[in-house]
Amino acid sequence: MFSKTSYYQLALEHLHSHPEALEALGLPVNIHYLHLTDRFNFIDITDARLKIPVSGSKAKGHLCVSSSRDAPFKRWNLQEIFSELRGGQQIPMFKSSEENSEDAKRVKVIRKSQLCPSLAFRPDQCAPCSGDRRQPSLGANPATGLFPATSGMIG
Repeated sequence: MFSKTSYYQLALEHLHSHPEALEALGLPVNIHYLHLTDRFNFIDITDARLKIPVSGSKAKGHLCVSSSRDAPFKRWNLQEIFSELRGGQQIPMFKSSEENSEDAKRVKVIRKSQLCPSLAFRPDQCAPCSGDRRQPSLGANPATGLFPATSGMIG
């Protein structure tokens, strides 16, 4: 299911074309199945965050990926990709420059990840990799990280 999504495929392309990450992992690089019970993995209609297990002849770790889209059925846009190896070494591979664009300066979109610190995605907050075991806040379901539906409309 995940392996056919554009954000998953683009993340693997970045990994396979990143000399520093390939050198740190060692060839050949193996991609492993996602751990669906891992709270770091989060996908909803406009945001996706995955921690893809990877290994090579020298090291094991995770490929951490964040992607978003403006609306359902629109194209996914990668926000950030980095490798985090066991032992804590982090290798930045891609970071969207969207925050620096003129359009982003005019309109500031607030995402769920900005509302809930445990859902924020930055290399220093890759909770499963860094050992941070904070529970999701703001009433999120601890097992899924999803927020329950609210009754009524917010105007």
